[in-house]
Amino acid sequence: MKCPFIIRLPLQIILALLSIASVRGELSTVDWNAIQNPVYAHPEWSVKDACVAFNGDEYVVFFSAFFQDRGQIRSYISAVRTRDFRSFSEPFLLWTGEEDGWTGLCSPNISRIDGKFVLTFNTWGHNDNGHPNGRFNQLLYAVSEDLISWSDHRPLGENLTRGKRAIDAALYEDKGVYFLVWKAFQTPKIAYARDLDGEWTAMEDPDLGWFENAQILDIDGETCMLFTGRGHHPYLVQVTLFNPDGEPAFSASKKQPLVVPLQSFNTHERANAAFMWCEAGKDGLYRYLIYAGSTEGESYAGRGYNRLGLVRSLDGIHWSVPGGRADQERVP
Repeated sequence: MKCPFIIRLPLQIILALLSIASVRGELSTVDWNAIQNPVYAHPEWSVKDACVAFNGDEYVVFFSAFFQDRGQIRSYISAVRTRDFRSFSEPFLLWTGEEDGWTGLCSPNISRIDGKFVLTFNTWGHNDNGHPNGRFNQLLYAVSEDLISWSDHRPLGENLTRGKRAIDAALYEDKGVYFLVWKAFQTPKIAYARDLDGEWTAMEDPDLGWFENAQILDIDGETCMLFTGRGHHPYLVQVTLFNPDGEPAFSASKKQPLVVPLQSFNTHERANAAFMWCEAGKDGLYRYLIYAGSTEGESYAGRGYNRLGLVRSLDGIHWSVPGGRADQERVP
């Protein structure tokens, strides 16, 4: 079954397929008609780069939090908990990176690898001349068993990124091989390793055009990559990660735009930095997309006041908003 198209399978098979999904949950506590977009907003923070994981009891939403701190806009990583996407906990973590000499942290992405949750992210504060402390943005990761308590932050892909700008990391594991995708400026980079803390081998740069905020995930047994393309719109491609001989090799096909409905909260940035997960519903396999939307691009150092929206789809083409119909739909 190809990931951009609709699936017609019995619910029992869908549930079996879900067991291989990288991030999954049960929507037994979520009433789609009872929630409204934006599902999450902070009165003093611009929130974006969201990712979601389910720990068996509740969803945890991680995001970049941009706000004024000590005379300048900074980015930190924070998270909230929810059972129903109607009410959320207060932010329960705030990672600043200051203990390691960084101005901030940004762009979290969550994966389930080897039975644990792995959160990737990057340091923040780079400009064209490097970071104010003399270092370029670098990739990091942390590990958790419950999404609440986390390991120390560890460098990721350091042998390939040291001394270079590297942001928007995402991890995926298949057949004992770890795949790491990130961006250097607007160029996608991909590498593989057999040890997260070991040496990484660079692969050929994917030809995907303008690129950021990637995610590799399984959808109905197919490996796909979600990423933010030109105009900050989400795109989905099918990918293969091995050649016929079983050696790591990356290729992509069937690039598809995901047309998120336009609503009053996302008239400027419509669906920036999207993240997807799959869950079974009574109608079939739903793809859920969480994304950042804004109505202007002046505040928060040109990022605008971002809030988080949520949509879902059975076919990856037609997306519905919670609580009713969208105002309008336009192809990006």
